[in-house]
Amino acid sequence: MSEKDVIDNENKSSLYLVCPLDYLEYSIKTSFNGDAYFCTALGVYFEFDLDTQFNLWNIIHENNIGQVVLVTSLNNPLYKKAFENEVECSDHLAKSLYKTCMKIGSNRLMNLFHQNLYLLVYWHLKKQMTRLMRTEYLGKKIKSNGMLLKAFIRQPKQNRFCDLEEMAWKGHLFNNISYN
Repeated sequence: MSEKDVIDNENKSSLYLVCPLDYLEYSIKTSFNGDAYFCTALGVYFEFDLDTQFNLWNIIHENNIGQVVLVTSLNNPLYKKAFENEVECSDHLAKSLYKTCMKIGSNRLMNLFHQNLYLLVYWHLKKQMTRLMRTEYLGKKIKSNGMLLKAFIRQPKQNRFCDLEEMAWKGHLFNNISYN
C-alpha cells in the first residue's frame, strides 16, 4: 500500500452518499461533526462503474475522508412509489426497490405502509452498502484502508437520524416479528 492510498481514520471528515430528493445536506451538516462532502444519486442507488469508483476514491483521498455514510429519509417519495410499483427512474433502482418490497411481503404492503417503510429503507440501504463493498476498486480501497462504512435514516417527524440497527428493530417491532 503506497503512502498516497492511506487514509487517516481519526479525521472526522465524511463522504455522504445521499438522494437529491431528500434535501439532507443542511440536516447532516448540523447533526454530524466534521467536514461533510456529498455525492448524490436517486434513491442512494449509485452506478458503480469504474470511472465513478475512481472519482469517489479521489474525493476520499484528496480530502482525507475517514468514513463513507449512506443517508436517506423516510420521506423520500421513491419509497412510496416503490410500494405502488411506480418508480420512474433508472431500471436498476426501480428493480432493486421492487425486489426489496417483495422481500417484505407484497400482499400486505399498502395496508401496512408506514410499518413496512422502515423495513424497505433498512433493506435498501443494507443492499447498497453490500453493493459498494463488492465493487472491484472502491470497495477494496475502503477495506484496505480500514475506513468506516455507515448508514443512517432521517426520521423527519422526530427530527433525528437513526442507524440501521435501530431501523431494523423498528421495522420488526411494527410488523410484530420477533427480533430475537
